[in-house]
Amino acid sequence: MARPAPRPEPQQQVKPQEQPKQAGGKDADQAQQMEMLAKVLDDIVTLPGTNFGVGLDGLLGLVPGVGDTVTTTLATTILVDAVRRRVPIPVLLKMAWHLLVDTMLGWVPLVGDAADFAHRANRKNYRLLRQAIESGERVDDSYPAYMVKAVGVVVGVLVLMVASAIFAIWATITILVHLLG
Repeated sequence: MARPAPRPEPQQQVKPQEQPKQAGGKDADQAQQMEMLAKVLDDIVTLPGTNFGVGLDGLLGLVPGVGDTVTTTLATTILVDAVRRRVPIPVLLKMAWHLLVDTMLGWVPLVGDAADFAHRANRKNYRLLRQAIESGERVDDSYPAYMVKAVGVVVGVLVLMVASAIFAIWATITILVHLLG
């Protein structure tokens, strides 16, 4: 009896997403919440006479250690929402990169605080999420296969963020010991 040929590994295919049957609803509310979160974190107040916005990410980032931790935790919500909506893995990787850069910039004294105001990772991530939803792209992998990849991206970026925080704390202590030593 002949055995059937093994099935090749499925590639991650991106298919147009089915549009919601109703305008509004739970998805629209969640999209509004992600937009509001990005605005609060990056552009809650526009500086008078400019188009430059200041958000909680930059302001709380001025508080050493605590500020960046709080805002990064909030910013991860947009990435998690993208996973829930089955946004393609390459888009998740771009979003994760923005968060990682934002986190590492926040650990550099003074320069990092200025960069925090300019980088706007949350605005970029919301824009990527919105573009993926509006273009109707979503992953056609099975739910378990997609979740393994997506959770890998989220956990990977969180591990890198924690590692960068540990390194920053170690570097700060080392510098202080040498200066005060």
